[in-house]
Amino acid sequence: MPAIAFDGDSTCLVTWTQNVYANPDVYAARLTTTGRLLDTVPFPVANSGSQFEIGPAVAFGGGVYFLTWTAFDTLTFVATAKAVRVSSSGSVLDSAIYLRHSPMMVQAYPNVTFGDTCFLVTWSEGMRQPDIYAARVSASGTIMDSAGIRLCSDADLDMYSSVGFDGTRYLVMWQEMDTMGVWSFVSGRRLTAGGVPLDSGFIRPRPGDCTGSYPFVSEDGTNFLVAFNAVDTLGRNQSVCCARISPEGTVLDSGVFLPLGPDNQYFPSGTTNGTDFLAAWVEAGSRGDAISAARIVANGTVIDPVGFPVDTSPEGKYNLVSAFGDSVYLLAWSENGTSSDADIYCARVDLGGNVLDPGGFVVCDETLAQDECDIGFNGQNFLVVWHDLRSGAQDNIYAARVSPSGVVLDPNGFAVAASDSFYDDAPATCFNGIEDRKSVV
Repeated sequence: MPAIAFDGDSTCLVTWTQNVYANPDVYAARLTTTGRLLDTVPFPVANSGSQFEIGPAVAFGGGVYFLTWTAFDTLTFVATAKAVRVSSSGSVLDSAIYLRHSPMMVQAYPNVTFGDTCFLVTWSEGMRQPDIYAARVSASGTIMDSAGIRLCSDADLDMYSSVGFDGTRYLVMWQEMDTMGVWSFVSGRRLTAGGVPLDSGFIRPRPGDCTGSYPFVSEDGTNFLVAFNAVDTLGRNQSVCCARISPEGTVLDSGVFLPLGPDNQYFPSGTTNGTDFLAAWVEAGSRGDAISAARIVANGTVIDPVGFPVDTSPEGKYNLVSAFGDSVYLLAWSENGTSSDADIYCARVDLGGNVLDPGGFVVCDETLAQDECDIGFNGQNFLVVWHDLRSGAQDNIYAARVSPSGVVLDPNGFAVAASDSFYDDAPATCFNGIEDRKSVV
């Protein structure tokens, strides 16, 4: 459950839940925009032995990071929303800031953003029917709304809030679920920079016959964008849905689905030709997995709103990756062929959205499994790298060059890491633009 915040200058704070299956804690580390890890040993933010600390959220403002999480007490079985400030130098500045309306209630799933002069923190509070609360917190760590600002008080279960700020006002969105757990919708309210609710009713995007859950709020200076998980109430198919919300609280879209389609979509990948984009994904249909793709122009318009098929063979597919080079996109994935062992396949797509290799072509079908692939381009050829089990004794890394015309220059690949006694896994590759050199890690 990672989260990240940028200081606006040169450094990000990355935070996550560690030891998930034992005694989970919250840790963090700083990373510069040049890729230098400032904290080679991550530092603990919350690591109580008697509490499970999970689900951090973080924002930056006023010269400090503000990091919040859910703390679950293993002795009393009570959850609490907590927060601390972290300095730009990576020092935890507080023992704990408690986010709550009533100490007698349960608080969970906090989120945070920075406004004009202070942070706005949101959380879920209650026992059987939790509601959403908010509070402003100064950069010095002072809670400015000590009793909290109650944003809803209905009979539903309100959880998983997200908050954004457009320079003038906040938008808080959350998941609203009935007490029987049958349906859920995304709801929200706007607040002024001073923490005053602006809407007497709720803002509720309704994407057709779909439920909504787990919202995420962002903004571009003109409108808010709310993304959430949508489930078709008839077919029970899942997808990601987006809707713009104006500064006045008007829902501007009936729902933009990413990607559109009747099946479940996963393993997304995307690449750019320098101007426009190609998005690709795996769809799980009734007859097996399929590779689909869609072109997106620079202004965000989806040229292929329902996507187009790249490979519809029924075999299982996963680990989809993509790259662009010499006027073509190259997609690579792992596919379980006639045997249960995975092989590496590729297919090219041109700028017009034409699939040049329907069904794909084999890059490597050696014995045992080949998977976890990645692609790079050096101006002449693509380099496909993957995790390989052909030796049967240990995990190795292999690679093969593929020309833009679709020719595999190294059939079944050559060894990149196969001579040591280590288990090598999950490779990645890039090209540094110098001569004919590629880097593989």
